[in-house]
Amino acid sequence: MLPIAFRPTFLGLAFAVCLALPAAAQDSDANDLHALLIKAGSYYAGVIVPLDYAKALDTYKQAAALGDGYAMSMVGVMYDKGQSVPEDPVEALAWFRKGADAGDARAMYNVAVDYEVGRGTDKDQAQAAVWYRKGAEAGDGASMMRLGDFYYAGASLDKSLKQAAAWYQKAVDIRYSKAYWVLAVRYMYGEGVGRDAHKAAELTYTALLRGDDTARHTLDGAKKTDLPPHFIQYLQEMLTRDGFYTGEADDDYGPAVSDAIALAFGSADRR
Repeated sequence: MLPIAFRPTFLGLAFAVCLALPAAAQDSDANDLHALLIKAGSYYAGVIVPLDYAKALDTYKQAAALGDGYAMSMVGVMYDKGQSVPEDPVEALAWFRKGADAGDARAMYNVAVDYEVGRGTDKDQAQAAVWYRKGAEAGDGASMMRLGDFYYAGASLDKSLKQAAAWYQKAVDIRYSKAYWVLAVRYMYGEGVGRDAHKAAELTYTALLRGDDTARHTLDGAKKTDLPPHFIQYLQEMLTRDGFYTGEADDDYGPAVSDAIALAFGSADRR
């Protein structure tokens, strides 16, 4: 099942503001949307204050009453996960729709997921595609990926490898981590884009640096004949450039390359 998404972007902000102004985070004015979101996020994550889903839900509802789409989406997440309330997919979807109507891109994604898997409503692939497009056009990376998948598979949309690749590229353009490997594979095999082993290697390398498990595990299990000529050579050159690999750029995926990838894997978060 596709995961319902939530975006805990409040955490760093909540932490910083609560350190400086703990009273503001815990005793915010009911009409101060910014403070309400900090307070709700603090209770939801247990930052500064003890984790308390009931208080988080109440505070998100206060923020939702002021028209905030993100707060509406978070209320939906809490009903979907059964956090302080009984799990209720129908109520969750109603809140996701409110959040989406208020312009929250992740709420649009969640609406799409519910239609795709039939959670809180009947399955409806056409409606899922509509909402993935809305989320994608609003800038949500996960929605861009799923819209690309729909075009790739021809799921309720006319099959178009070109459109699929275009949406994967848009997700890469906003640095959505899961998009790099998917687009790399399109360049490996010329699906919707021209074959380009160097571009595929660049995207793969970025995916590895960002800690994409699918990219790493697929490479570990791939035969050389599965990969385009010179792909591993280009990858070796990039690993050498950044100090992860000291062997020859011989286009051979051996133990030394696997060890170098292990060193590079996820290092973007450590730099």
